[in-house]
Amino acid sequence: MAQHTKTYAEMMADLQALLREMQSGALDVDETIVKYEQGKKLVLQLETYLKEAKNTISHRKADGVGEAI
Repeated sequence: MAQHTKTYAEMMADLQALLREMQSGALDVDETIVKYEQGKKLVLQLETYLKEAKNTISHRKADGVGEAI
């Protein structure tokens, strides 16, 4: 799996913070657009993280590693 600078939980927390900020109504339109773009990037990073995790698990199963837990 690729090395990530943040954990999945940290990226989710960042996304939740962005959502709270956007939903607060305290941002002007320009700030909201910037936060929206940041949120889109985070969602893509989260999706990539999950795909990589799924691939890692699939490869380990195929190799017979981690069968019995």
